[in-house]
Amino acid sequence: MLTRKMLVQGLPALWTERLVLRSLRQSDYSTLSELFSDPQVIRYVNREASPRQSGRDGY
Repeated sequence: MLTRKMLVQGLPALWTERLVLRSLRQSDYSTLSELFSDPQVIRYVNREASPRQSGRDGY
């Protein structure tokens, strides 16, 4: 269960054999900046349905 104390201390990390999910860190900025400046990446981030896609899932 996620408690208030956990939120104050930062979200817990989730570790699997192939993946680690954790809160963002200051050191992540340069990597995120590089990703978000790539048109092939950003086209899938914060997508809004265009009039052409209305009525469809948009995926």
